[in-house]
Amino acid sequence: TANPSSFPSTSPSHFPSKLPTANPSSFPSNSPSFIPSLSVQPSLQPSATPTLSECSMTAQQRIDGILAILDNVTDPVYLRNATFPQYHALQWLLHEDGLLLCPANSKHIVQRWTLAVLYYATEGDAWFKCSNNAFTTDNCGSESPFNNGEMRFLSSVHECEWAGLVCNIDKCVTEFEFERNNINGFIPTEIGLLHELEVLGMEEGGLKGSIPNEIGQLSNLVFIDLDFNLLSGSLPAGLLSLTNMQQLDLNDNLLTGSINGIGAFPSMDFFQLHDNFFTGTVPDDMGAYSKLEIFTLHGNLVEGTMPASVCSLRTTGNLQSLIADCLDSPPEIECSCCTDCRA
Repeated sequence: TANPSSFPSTSPSHFPSKLPTANPSSFPSNSPSFIPSLSVQPSLQPSATPTLSECSMTAQQRIDGILAILDNVTDPVYLRNATFPQYHALQWLLHEDGLLLCPANSKHIVQRWTLAVLYYATEGDAWFKCSNNAFTTDNCGSESPFNNGEMRFLSSVHECEWAGLVCNIDKCVTEFEFERNNINGFIPTEIGLLHELEVLGMEEGGLKGSIPNEIGQLSNLVFIDLDFNLLSGSLPAGLLSLTNMQQLDLNDNLLTGSINGIGAFPSMDFFQLHDNFFTGTVPDDMGAYSKLEIFTLHGNLVEGTMPASVCSLRTTGNLQSLIADCLDSPPEIECSCCTDCRA
């Protein structure tokens, strides 16, 4: 995480270990009324093996069972159209995954498929570290930042052993974090299916598109680091509903829209929005951020006056760094309490 150059970096590169979906706008938001039949999708048909003893069913029964599960958590059209990462994740799960999951384990299927969707949506084969690309030359699991025996994404082990992930005792993913790993593409709406997720970090890549509203389904999320990408659009209502958020790092993107609703994070201690295209004014209810230590807002189109309630955090709270566009005459933001004024 990169902090403004005017003060020392205080952002942790990783959230403390003690911590226990928009798709591209290029396709329609409404699903077609007709879903193609599986009978015309040869890639979804079983292989030459007629039965699967591991699942006590035929190969076709396994395909049908897994499709029935995933049809309930995503748009069925995406699963049957080769232009979508959801389709490629399904093909991998059905035909390439050495773990060979059975329909009886629906929760595991949804988690593993969702992570595969993230892989394909963020162009995983081009990741610098721990991709599943057969031509990659990195030493996943034995070189920084993944030097503790981590396995490549999409390898035939439990996904909790894949690089960049941390799971809880129930083997549910709680952390997904890659920094400077050539993460591109977009954040899929299926991110909202990782219900136990607490940490989401995909900073310093080339992510495009908007932050999916489905992120609001992650009620345990306390840490988001998406800085230095190419994200656009406004802050979704789902994100603003995550009242347990402690660190939100969105600086250096192409984000737009009003910040008038950002007063909904009373537990926030690290809040970076600088170098975007945000508008609006700083809400007075940010004065309730008693734990706030860093708030950076410069390099935006925000106007008005820094609320007295926020300024009071400099003396009665923990606010150490407050940076806004308060240098010009007249300034975009009137701020007598800012620790640093930018033009």
